[in-house]
Amino acid sequence: MLQEFVVLSRERGEKHVAPNGIITLGKTSAAFIQPVIEAENIKCTWYSLHGGQLDGEESCSLTYIPPLAENDILRVNIQPGCGLPNTVEQIRISILP
Repeated sequence: MLQEFVVLSRERGEKHVAPNGIITLGKTSAAFIQPVIEAENIKCTWYSLHGGQLDGEESCSLTYIPPLAENDILRVNIQPGCGLPNTVEQIRISILP
């Protein structure tokens, strides 16, 4: 169902990242992250493993600010409205000092 993540940041521009792929961000970088999903009427819920700041964690696109850590994992629970089962996907974040 999930094709890829589109990650947009000031430092790196627009990057396309496969599910479970890795993106590198600076520790003070904000990034806009949106999954590209082949379904309609979906709901998304995001979770940061190491406590990154999430603005829009109950939508399918969000603004993300990394935590004070070396890395993070963002997970998104995708709930399709067409009766298909929920899917959990993730993107890994490498955080530069």
